Parts: sequence; C-alpha cells; structure tokens
Amino acid sequence: MRALALVPLMAMTAHPVSTESGIQPVGDVIVKVDCTAGSGTAFRVGPTELISVAHVATMAGCTINGAPFTITYRHGDFTALKVEKPSDAWLKIDCSGFLPRHHYIAYGFARGLDSETSVDLTALGLSQDGEAMLIGVFEAQPGQSGGPVVDAGSGEVVGTVNAANWEAGVSFSTPLQDTKLCPHS
Repeated sequence: MRALALVPLMAMTAHPVSTESGIQPVGDVIVKVDCTAGSGTAFRVGPTELISVAHVATMAGCTINGAPFTITYRHGDFTALKVEKPSDAWLKIDCSGFLPRHHYIAYGFARGLDSETSVDLTALGLSQDGEAMLIGVFEAQPGQSGGPVVDAGSGEVVGTVNAANWEAGVSFSTPLQDTKLCPHS
C-alpha cells in the first residue's frame, strides 16, 4: 500500500544544501505549504518560482508564508508554483537523475511540524512508474510531500518527495530529469 507522504517525528539535524546564491537554506528556501485539510512542502528554484507536488498544491486553501500562490505548470504529481514575494536564495538542480546505491536526503515539514526535518535515504532503483525508490531508517513522512530530495554529496536537488510505502519501508520520488526543469536531460 502506497501512502502519500503529506505527523510525532522529532526534527532532525539539517544537512547543508547548495543554493544558487551560496546562501544556506533558511526559512524561505524550503517552505511549508499550509492548506485547509493538511500541509506539505515546497522549495525555491528561482526568485519567485517554487516546486512542489500536485497532491499538496491542489488542496483547498493552500498558502505559502500566509500568501497565495499560482500553479504555473503541472505534469502528473509534479507542480511548478509562483509566489509574489521574491527571495535571493534558491536550490541548485541536478538533472542527472537517481543513481542506485547513492545517498540522498529528503527535506520537508514532516507531520506538519513548523521546523524542517530531513530523512537519509539510499536509492534502490526506479519503480514501474518511473519514480525513484529510496530506503532508509525512516521513510519520507506525511508533510514532506513536495519537499526536495537532494544528493547528499553535492546538496543539489534530484527529485521531489511524492509518497511512501510504510509497510515495505520505501519512499518514492519523482526525478527532476523528467520535468520542465530539465528539458534537455
């Protein structure tokens, strides 16, 4: 059974993540998406551009930092968002996809907590749906959906948190190489 990774989980120590401006992610780079019926995560890839997943971004009454956003692109569960308030820091993108047995970190606001959490994961390979299957001590948690999955070595974003199969201990991620962020990969 796959469950959406949309909870109590302790906030884990954040790992460094690379940003285009060289600024470490704080508050405005990986953000909580608050909705009427739940919450999820989004992350900046440009001054006013963010990435999340459709099963979060399309819920009723969603805001980021108390402000509404616009969905500018949607493909499957992948969404691109636009906010009015710009930021000078955003995450670097890696379009090479997931590598089997490679170490990744999923970030987000697990269980609706107000502090960012991270989960260490290792790539197993791709599912029949083309999503990366990742394993770790913990799976991606509800509330982390839409958060970035980054390469633990480079700190660059490789995919988004999409779902988890808690019985099997597997998390799922959509690789960015299959999205509009990586048109030539």
